[in-house]
Amino acid sequence: ETGKASGGIAVREEHRELARVMQPKSMEEALALAERLAKSGSVPEQYRDKPDDILIAMALGSELGIHWTQALASIWITNGKPTIYGDMGLALVEASGLLEYINEWDELSIDGGTAFCQVKRKGKPEPITRHFSMAQAEAVVFKGKRKDGSAYTYKLTDKENWRNYSWRMRQFRARWLALRDAFADVLKGVIGREEMEEIDVTPPPDAKELPSPQAV
Repeated sequence: ETGKASGGIAVREEHRELARVMQPKSMEEALALAERLAKSGSVPEQYRDKPDDILIAMALGSELGIHWTQALASIWITNGKPTIYGDMGLALVEASGLLEYINEWDELSIDGGTAFCQVKRKGKPEPITRHFSMAQAEAVVFKGKRKDGSAYTYKLTDKENWRNYSWRMRQFRARWLALRDAFADVLKGVIGREEMEEIDVTPPPDAKELPSPQAV
């Protein structure tokens, strides 16, 4: 068992060393790496042929203390603004050592389903609790025009991720509200991509009217 454990540690150290070797040491190296990655099929689609966006994600990842390989997987550029995607926000807070505990739950009987997130920061007397409901999501309505000039409306909850995974989307929104209020210094003011859906998402002019969640 000791041999297996020491072997596993050795492998992890090799991975860390490889990550250090692959880290750009100068702006020139970062630009060259971004150009090369932009032509690769192994990066997320949003970064293909966009070396400038890759460079922004790499720089933000460095500021947040994550390797550029993780940055490209968890940082999303939305309307020119970098956001953190998925569980990376919680991962950064946990890695900071400042999180005493986190509790998350969902109450289906409140406002069509309401997610709650409670976080306790070490050194603070009281935890912070935030929530986000389906009623709040339903209230977010976007307006647009088709190519023929006719107007249409588009709800946040018309989106496929909200129709199919509403409980998960509520969870993310409540979590981001709590984490940003309690750990603004850790997250450096960066918001979650899920929050950007409410702020910056504008449907394309030629989008078709989507059925309501009730109709679906």
